[in-house]
Amino acid sequence: MRLNNLLKYGTALSLSCMLMLTALSTAYAQAPANGTNVKWLEYTGPQGGSVIGKFFQSAAGQWTEEAPDGTHSFTELQRDAWSVYLQRSNGARIQLDLHTKNITLNRSQKLYKIASAKTSVPAPSVINGQNVQWVQYSGGRTGTFCVTGPKQWSEENSDGRHTFTEQARDEWSVYLRRTDGQLTIQLDLHTKDIVLNGNQKLYRIAKVSANPSGS
Repeated sequence: MRLNNLLKYGTALSLSCMLMLTALSTAYAQAPANGTNVKWLEYTGPQGGSVIGKFFQSAAGQWTEEAPDGTHSFTELQRDAWSVYLQRSNGARIQLDLHTKNITLNRSQKLYKIASAKTSVPAPSVINGQNVQWVQYSGGRTGTFCVTGPKQWSEENSDGRHTFTEQARDEWSVYLRRTDGQLTIQLDLHTKDIVLNGNQKLYRIAKVSANPSGS
């Protein structure tokens, strides 16, 4: 009888622990975004309305803005309980304030209102020239191109590692120049070709990702 009661007690205790762990996991997964954990947000105009752009963490310490006037890269300077502070290559500083819901330029000019924010970056429904950060290729040899920093790319294949500077993007392509200036590369996600110096097809694109790690 006592053994039976102990078994029942043990089963009830195990079930209780499982329920507590499930609740904690759910609470963690649903934790609201704040300055310490935000990785993605959408914004509207300063007076609200429809969503017109977004900021997202594209790599460790790096952010990308997809704005009405194009795509911009930022370096993360710091975070506090409610804000993320970014700097663009031209020196402009942006504060993403999740408490006031304001996105501010140079501490004074309110640019946008935050519409929604998340602690993870949603996978894009379509990977194209504007958001691709990793490309795997085949055809003659295999290798990868990936983003390593703001406007910086790296290629790795059997020849070793080569570094490139991003020159431009359009809807379907990324245009790179090797850091020694000797050649240019077009990663064309529409035709699936990787093109050397504007006219020589080098490889075929096999896989792409909006994550620099390729995941």
